[in-house]
Amino acid sequence: MNERWLGWLVVPALTVACGGNNSTSVDARAVDASPDAHVTVVNETGTAVDQITGAPIASAQVCAYGLADPPCATTAADGTYSMAVPLPDTKTQIALVTTADGYLGRENDLAEDPASGELFWETTHGLYASADASTLFATDAGFTYPSSSTGFIEIMVFPSSVTGNAPSVTATISPTASTPVYGGSDGSATPDPALTATPGTADVGFVYFGDIAPGTYQITVQSANGMCTSLYGSGTVNGEWPPTGSASVSAGAYANVLNIGIVVDCP
Repeated sequence: MNERWLGWLVVPALTVACGGNNSTSVDARAVDASPDAHVTVVNETGTAVDQITGAPIASAQVCAYGLADPPCATTAADGTYSMAVPLPDTKTQIALVTTADGYLGRENDLAEDPASGELFWETTHGLYASADASTLFATDAGFTYPSSSTGFIEIMVFPSSVTGNAPSVTATISPTASTPVYGGSDGSATPDPALTATPGTADVGFVYFGDIAPGTYQITVQSANGMCTSLYGSGTVNGEWPPTGSASVSAGAYANVLNIGIVVDCP
């Protein structure tokens, strides 16, 4: 992966087997927790901020969906929150979803490094204010926003080598729910509906899916040189969301929420 982006994408990890450290947002740290024989309970802490201004967001709701009884917390005036999150041994598809009035929500799927077994939320960005989200997803990408019934998924594309530009890629989603919109032509995340693939002219590329109903989707990303894989390899999508068939990644979608932080390496 390109070293310039690595620190921005990946947060410190939590080792579920014995408790550990977890970071869920900018400058956020969680404390160790004591597991029982079947469930590790971690103290999840973080700060909800505006993506553009960096201002803290008060009264945002943060929930760990995918559990039988999803725990939730409300952010304080300074945007901070804390909540206990149980992580059952066999549970794989857990998503941390942050929502707030006047903002597009953010989803971060629980990630796992299969080599080490470390678990963490792969968090990037704050929340886009509705006006900023409208510019990005409605004006630029051509999706419907705002929408109370559909959401968005963003895939970030990196080269398999440490240096060099991310290759040009195409992507598909299953079940078919959206036509991909690609970005990254100028090194930014700006989507461009005129593109038929990521341009391959910057060290990172972007793939967007929008207007998708809540659910779980399989996403296949490939370059001219072959199939792209999850950042952590081993045929998994960020570990805890294993893809099916030949898909590159698996991802969840929630209404009025952007799933962000999913990363693929491409040959």
